[in-house]
Amino acid sequence: MKLSLVLGILTLILLPGNLQAQSFPSKPVHVVTPFPAGSSADVAARIIGKQLEKIFGQPVIVENKPGAFGEIGVRDVLKSQDGHTVCFCSDGQLTIIPAAHRVLGRSGPYDPQTDLVPIGMGMKLHFVLVAQKDAPFGTFAELATYARANPGKLSVASPHPTGALVAGTLKSVSGLSINIVPYQGEPRAMTDLMGGHVHLMAATSVGVLGQIGTGQLKLVGAIGAERNPFFPELRSLVEQGASEFAELPVSWGGFFAPRGVAPQTVAVFSEALDKALADKDTSAALRGGGAIPFAASPQELAGLIARDLGGYLRLMQKTGVKIIGD
Repeated sequence: MKLSLVLGILTLILLPGNLQAQSFPSKPVHVVTPFPAGSSADVAARIIGKQLEKIFGQPVIVENKPGAFGEIGVRDVLKSQDGHTVCFCSDGQLTIIPAAHRVLGRSGPYDPQTDLVPIGMGMKLHFVLVAQKDAPFGTFAELATYARANPGKLSVASPHPTGALVAGTLKSVSGLSINIVPYQGEPRAMTDLMGGHVHLMAATSVGVLGQIGTGQLKLVGAIGAERNPFFPELRSLVEQGASEFAELPVSWGGFFAPRGVAPQTVAVFSEALDKALADKDTSAALRGGGAIPFAASPQELAGLIARDLGGYLRLMQKTGVKIIGD
C-alpha cells in the first residue's frame, strides 16, 4: 500500500469526529433530565439508563436540573459536545415552550431544531385531568358548572409545560374563572393536590397510578382526543364535549445531544437505545411507571418535533393562550 494512502486513512480515522465515535462511550454518560427527581420523565430516564449501562459498559448517570420549564437543564447540556452528556427531554422543552416564545414574537434560549440533535425516542406519556378527592365535580361538565358558579375559587396547578397549557386552555378558551398556581415539577404539585391546597391539575399517568386506587384523587378526564391506556374506561375531555383539547397530542420523551456531536456517536447511542427499549424488563418497568415504551429513529423524532412545534404554535395563536410571561 502506498505511503500516501496509508497516511490518508490514518488522517481520516484520527479526525476528531471519528475518534469520538470510535471511543464512545469512553467514560460515564451523563443524562440531564430538566425535571425534579421523581417526575415521570426522570423515572423513565433512570429505567432506560439502567439498561444502557449494560449495553455501554459504562455508568449512566442521571442528573436532575429543573427550572424555567426545563430550559435550564437544556442550556446546561448545550455546553458539552463530546457526546457523553445528553438530555432526556420531553415535548414540553422542545415544542410547547419554544412555541410559547414564538407566539410572543421572540426566540427562546435555544432552537430545538438546530441546537439539539435527536438520538431517539424513549417513551410516550398520557396525561389526565385529576382533582382532589373531595372536589364537588367528577366530569368536565360538572367542573365547568362549578367554576362558573364559584368564580375565582377554583385553583389549577401548573407544574410543567403541559400542565401550564392545559390550565391556560381551561381559563382562556373554556372561559372558566380559575386561579393558575405555578409549581416546579409534578411531585410537589401532587402533594399539594392531595393535601387540598389546589383543586385540579393535569398529571401524567405515573403521577396518579398509585393514588387513584386508594381513593386519594379523582379522575376527571383523559387530556386530548385519545383515551389513556392506563385508564381505558376514563372518557377523554374531547369525548366529554371539551373540543378545545382535541389538538393536544400525546406527550413524549427522548434523548438529544447538543449540536456538533459526531453523527457516528449519535448512531451508536441510537442503536443502544433501540436495544434498551426492546428489553422486556425495561419495557415492563416503563409501563409499571406509567409510560409507554416507544422507539423512533432520529429522523422520525426530528419530524415529530417539526409537526408538534407547528401544531402548538397554531393552537396558541388561535386560542390566545400564553404560558410564559411577555
